[in-house]
Amino acid sequence: MKRSILYTIIGVLAIAVIALAAMQFTGDGDRQSTAPVAYVEGLGDAAAALVSERGLTSENVYAALKTYMPSGQHDPYMMFASGGHSGQLHVIGVPSMRILRTIAVFAPEPWQGYGYGEKSQDSMFEEGDVLGAGVRWGDTHHPALSETGGRYDGDFIFINDKAQARVGVVDLRDFETKQLVKNPIAMNDHGGTFVTPDTEWVIEGGQYAAPPGGAYAPISDYNEEYRGMVTFWKFDREQGRILTEKSFAMELPPYWQDL
Repeated sequence: MKRSILYTIIGVLAIAVIALAAMQFTGDGDRQSTAPVAYVEGLGDAAAALVSERGLTSENVYAALKTYMPSGQHDPYMMFASGGHSGQLHVIGVPSMRILRTIAVFAPEPWQGYGYGEKSQDSMFEEGDVLGAGVRWGDTHHPALSETGGRYDGDFIFINDKAQARVGVVDLRDFETKQLVKNPIAMNDHGGTFVTPDTEWVIEGGQYAAPPGGAYAPISDYNEEYRGMVTFWKFDREQGRILTEKSFAMELPPYWQDL
């Protein structure tokens, strides 16, 4: 019974969209109607009642159909979005906007077993630590997919920690974080995980100028002691890891590099 009602509702929506398209061909399509969808003869009473009860307009129906994805069907696109202070990455289906996966990166998450009970993850967090302080949180911004020939290849994704100038490497074969790298000379970045056309390098740009290496200097010594930076991390695709020993950085004047 419930499935029958669902199919009937979908039918209502489909016919409403057809009507909307017809309006466009007759010259009324420059604006979408805000009038409630009228009862369509031949459709089930339950579906018609629902449309009427909710006061759905053709604009509402059109918007719903644009994002509707039936169970068992896959979204044609995936969006990788940063989680900000959660330290995560979110994988979102488009157009349905369903959250398909939450990838833990800079913060342990007991609900998905990330950062607990596995020595390799303990080592990963230690290698990405900040000044030996046991930092276990991050502020993720602006992820970058790996590329081949300047086109997304879906192999890896890189995400920064703006608050602590770190880069996380996520393998998209299993959607798991494999490496955390702390920038030894910078205290913050903004995005910065841009990649070269074949992902030989992952580029991390600083945001706010700071004394290199986490040192302190009074703001009165800004021009003399504060510096900006951009770091080029060497990426080994076979290992799926950043090679810190083959990476380098450029010292820049103390202006704000941002993205």
